[in-house]
Amino acid sequence: MRVCVPTNGKGGVTEEVCEHFGCAPFFTVVDTADGSVSSFENPNKEHAFGHCNPDASFAGQSIDALVLPKVSARVAIRLHEMGIRVYLSTAGRVNEVVELLQAGKLKFVKIMRKDEGEQPGA
Repeated sequence: MRVCVPTNGKGGVTEEVCEHFGCAPFFTVVDTADGSVSSFENPNKEHAFGHCNPDASFAGQSIDALVLPKVSARVAIRLHEMGIRVYLSTAGRVNEVVELLQAGKLKFVKIMRKDEGEQPGA
C-alpha cells in the first residue's frame, strides 16, 4: 500500500506531519510493501482558504491511502471518489503514522450517502 502523509519537509520517515493537508509544503509517501520512501512538493499548497484541490495535489501520483490529522467533509468525499482511503491520526512523525496504520489503530474515514443506507441523525 502506498501511504501518503502531508509533511513540512522532505525528511523521509522522520519528517514532521503537517497539520493542514491543503497547505502542506510536501507529501511523503511510504510503500508498505517494499519500505521505499519518497517525497513530492504539493503543487496546490497556495490557495484560498477552503479551496483545497486534491486533484491538483495528487495529479500523476499513485496513492492508496492518505493519513491526516483532520479533514473536511468536502475533501474526504473527493478523495474517496479518487479511490484514496482516508485515515485520521494525531501522530507527529511519518514513521509513527505508518506504524499505527499497519497496526490497525487509525480511524478510517468512511463516506456514506443517504442512498447507501445512512439514516439522518444516526
